[in-house]
Amino acid sequence: MDNELKKWADSLHEAEVPKRLDLAIEQAIQKGKMDRHIEVSPNQHPVETKTAKGKTKHQKKWMYGVSSAAVVSLCIIGSGFFSPTMAETLKKVPILSHIFETYGDPGLKEANKLGLSTPVTQKATDQGITLTITDILFDGTRLSIGYKEYSPDGLPLLDFSKPRFRMDVPGWDQQQSGMDKTNENQIRGVWNLTWLEENALPDHFNLSMKVTQIGDKKGEWKFELPIQKIKTSTKVLNPMLAKKSKDVTLTVQSVSLSPRGTDIQFQTVSPPNAVTNMFYQVTDDHGAPLLMLEGGGFSSEESDDKTSIFQNRYLFTPAKGTTKFLVLRPYTDGYKNGDIITPLQNQLPQTIQQGEIGSFTIHRIDFLEDRTVLYYDVIGDNPYDQAGVIWLMNEKGEKLTDDAKGPHLVGVQNGRYSFIRDYPKIENKEKLKVFTYSMNHVHYFKDLEVKIPLN
Repeated sequence: MDNELKKWADSLHEAEVPKRLDLAIEQAIQKGKMDRHIEVSPNQHPVETKTAKGKTKHQKKWMYGVSSAAVVSLCIIGSGFFSPTMAETLKKVPILSHIFETYGDPGLKEANKLGLSTPVTQKATDQGITLTITDILFDGTRLSIGYKEYSPDGLPLLDFSKPRFRMDVPGWDQQQSGMDKTNENQIRGVWNLTWLEENALPDHFNLSMKVTQIGDKKGEWKFELPIQKIKTSTKVLNPMLAKKSKDVTLTVQSVSLSPRGTDIQFQTVSPPNAVTNMFYQVTDDHGAPLLMLEGGGFSSEESDDKTSIFQNRYLFTPAKGTTKFLVLRPYTDGYKNGDIITPLQNQLPQTIQQGEIGSFTIHRIDFLEDRTVLYYDVIGDNPYDQAGVIWLMNEKGEKLTDDAKGPHLVGVQNGRYSFIRDYPKIENKEKLKVFTYSMNHVHYFKDLEVKIPLN
C-alpha cells in the first residue's frame, strides 16, 4: 500500500496538474466541545466521570481549519482524472471521518488519521427528527460513534447544561465527546461508549442501541450496528503493580495501548472516606503528562463499612511508540483561592501569574472574521488544568468563551506547554481583560506513584 502511494506521489511530479485543482489545493493549504450530554438509563451502571479539566465536566470540541487529510483527499480526487493507474490504489485508501476529525477527542483524531474508522450509514426517524449514525471506531473496549441529527422543522434546543440524549445500551457507559449545531436543522457530534462488564468483547458483534430522548423530545430511535475491532496492534498489559501509603493501597490492574489512547484500570482500597478529592495524572518516561480524555470510577460491591474499594478507569492520549514506561501519579487538585483579572496589554508577550501553581504567557492574539484565537504557553504544576481556566473578558465583565471548546496543545519544550484556544468573535478589541484563577500548589502522593513498564 505504502509503495503504491509512493509511486503515485512520485508520478504527480511528472503529471500536469490542472490549474483549478492546483489553485484549490493552495487555497486549502492557506485556509488552514465534557458536560455529560448522554443520560444513563436507570438499568445501567452509573459512573462518576471527570474530564481533563478536573472537577467540572466541560464538553471539549477543538475546532480546526482544513486538515492536511482534507488536502490529501483533494489531491487524490483530482488526480483520478489524469492518472490512469490510480483507480486500483484508490480502493485501498482509507476514508477519514470528518465528524471524528472535528468533534473527536485527541486520541480519536489520531486513530482517525490512520484510517481506522469505519463509515456507516444507518438512519432512524421519530418525532420529525432523523438520527444518522455515520462512523464507528472500536478498539476492543471503547467504542466511538459519529452521528448527525436532522429535522426540516428545526431541532430541540441545544443546551450544554443538560443531558441531550437518553440512551439504552446495556453494559456500556456513554459519554459525549463533542457536539455542535452546524445550522438550524442539523447537529453533529461523537458518542464514546466504554464497556463496563468483566467479560471481553469479541472482535466482531452487533450492537443494539436505542435512543429514547433527544433534548426535550421523547421517542424511539433504534439501531443495530455492526461492530468490528480495528485492525491494528493493541498492546494489553496486566501488571498488577501495587503501592501502599498508610491505609491506602493503589493497584494498577490493566493498561491498554492503542492508537485510540492509553486506557488504564486501577483499584484503590482504603478505609471509608480516606480517598477524597484525588485526581490522577499519567506521565511518560520523559516526565511529560498525557492528556486525560475521560474517566472516573465507582464503588465496588465488595466495599463495606470498614473498607472502601473503588474501581477506576481513565483514558489518556496515546503514548508514543518509543515510550519505555508510564507513571501513574495520584494528586490533590490545586484548589482555587481567588480570581485574577488582568488588562490585556497592547504589547505582547504578557505573562500572568496563576498563584502558587504557575503562570501562562500570551504570545499572540488573532482577531479573525469568525473567531478570536489566543496563542499562549503554560508553566506550572498541572499545565492542562491551568490552560483550561483562561478566558478573555470584555469591558462589561463578560467572559468571552464557549464551554464546548477547550485548549489545543500544540507543543512541549523544556517544561513549557504551548496551547492554541478559540474564543468567540470580538467586535471591540479595546479594554479587553484576561480572567483566570489563583490556585494552590498541586500535592502529589509520591508513595502511591506507580511506575508501569511497557516492555
